[in-house]
Amino acid sequence: MLYVYIAQEYLKKPIKNLLYKPLATKVILVVVVLFWILRNIPFYPFNILAP
Repeated sequence: MLYVYIAQEYLKKPIKNLLYKPLATKVILVVVVLFWILRNIPFYPFNILAP
């Protein structure tokens, strides 16, 4: 956060925020849903994700 403020105020560099794009919302949603599903599969590579 501090870097963004310094870059915009002192270096006059515009910083794009990628989280405000609609694609970022969809990607985050897909990652969360996939993690939610995969952590409940009771086989070796997936049971590592469960607590």
